[in-house]
Amino acid sequence: MDFLKKYQEMIALRGLTDHTIKSYSTYMRAYLDYLSDKLHKYPSQATYNDMRRFIDDLQETRGLSDRTINAAIAQLRFFTMYVMHKVWDPTQLPQRKFDTYLPYVPSQEDTLTFIDSFPELKPKAMVSLLYGSGLRIGECCSLLYDDISRKKLCIHVRHSKNRSDRYAILAEKSLDILTQYWYEAGKPKGYLFPKQNGTDAPIDTFYLSRHIHAHEEELGWEKKLTCHSFRHAFGTHLYENGADLLTIKELLGHKSLSSTLIYIHLATALSKKSFSPLTGSEAGNMAHMQYLVFNNENIPMPASYSVNLSDVEADSGGVTEAGTTQRDVVREGVVQISVTFRVSKKWLNKFSAYKKLASITVGYLDMETMNIVDTQMYIDGYQVKLVSDTSYGSLWEVSFTLKEF
Repeated sequence: MDFLKKYQEMIALRGLTDHTIKSYSTYMRAYLDYLSDKLHKYPSQATYNDMRRFIDDLQETRGLSDRTINAAIAQLRFFTMYVMHKVWDPTQLPQRKFDTYLPYVPSQEDTLTFIDSFPELKPKAMVSLLYGSGLRIGECCSLLYDDISRKKLCIHVRHSKNRSDRYAILAEKSLDILTQYWYEAGKPKGYLFPKQNGTDAPIDTFYLSRHIHAHEEELGWEKKLTCHSFRHAFGTHLYENGADLLTIKELLGHKSLSSTLIYIHLATALSKKSFSPLTGSEAGNMAHMQYLVFNNENIPMPASYSVNLSDVEADSGGVTEAGTTQRDVVREGVVQISVTFRVSKKWLNKFSAYKKLASITVGYLDMETMNIVDTQMYIDGYQVKLVSDTSYGSLWEVSFTLKEF
């Protein structure tokens, strides 16, 4: 019996996409290979202990996250129940707890810079649709010529992730870029982004991923962007600009409002501060301010940022009426900045190097004038704490105080 083929036939009955079936089959192929090559067993002979050993081996050899391990456990459950026709005992192989991280979202300014500076029209048009319309990469790759409504400035998204059609907005800028690309590509009437080999089939999703990372290198940016970053940016920036969650939910095609709630957290994490509506629209620009610059290097946005002014006193040589040494203020308004960052190992190493310097030329954001002020400072009270360590990398909390000379 071909167990992998039988598994794929059964899971296809759930109506999953070919991409999902292919992804799930990866775990099942690894499981069947593990049984035959390492344990020399048939699937009918496998025990729960064998499955636990496979899961441990899978995480150790591939460095998978706990969330991905849960997906593998779910497929073992499906295989046991629907292929082997056995009862599944969830107490034998429980689901794992996993850390949840907010995805990286570029600022509006960085997003526009990224799109405008793209040298090639094809990836430029695709990224402009991901950001301008909030499309998923699969939806973008599968767009047809007839899906674009120039008059209504909307896009007909067919068979989205939750198996329903929807209409997405089409920004005029996206339409302009798309039109330029369409003429350059020979006016395709089927798929707007066909495969490179000339066949009328949708382009592979990794095409755009490759171009995004290549463009990050061209700009000298750290590789943090994915195709989905622009969809997250669409939802986050809409929320920051005042759109309500129900509108964002419909535009993104979310089945549940709970999926849309992430943009509250993303917007809050980016803004770092709440403002009264009376403050005015300029407050919204806080999300895109540069808070700190060290020796002409832009520093990541801090998790907390507090600027304090203090006076420096010194002995005057006199005596007060109470008989104590008299101290006079010799300098007013000396700056101290308390900051906390949550950063990768790369920035942890950079901060550690800055800590060793006797003097740093610091540009800091004055919260009253909203201007960058330059001064000479040094780092004091340096503290580091490991927040999490996963297969995706480590996250560190770095805290210190910048003190003006």
